[in-house]
Amino acid sequence: MQSALMIVRIAGIAQVLLGVLIWMGQADGLIPVHMLVGVIFVIGLWILGYRGVAGGQAIMGTIVLGWGALVLGLGMIQAQILPGPDHVVVQLAHVAMGLLGMGLAEMLGKRLKGPVEAGAR
Repeated sequence: MQSALMIVRIAGIAQVLLGVLIWMGQADGLIPVHMLVGVIFVIGLWILGYRGVAGGQAIMGTIVLGWGALVLGLGMIQAQILPGPDHVVVQLAHVAMGLLGMGLAEMLGKRLKGPVEAGAR
């Protein structure tokens, strides 16, 4: 569980940094890297979600699994949604979904640790 959560954390931070550079118009060449790291992020979510389902957190695990699919789906098609000046709405939704995915991963990770381990930091 810990390794999947670390994958989500590292990939998530990398996604935010790459996304900011791309959004500022400074790194359009990094879009394929951003997409690859996004797939790694989603794989981390799916591993964590599966472990949640198998580890007694079926509802939260299922939510994380589904959220990963939504993040991946939006990421793959976002360039085709609302092209033009209104595309910023899609970009903001994409950022929000990624950040929420990071939050969901943290919530599930904490639940999987259990009350004793979570408090023993």
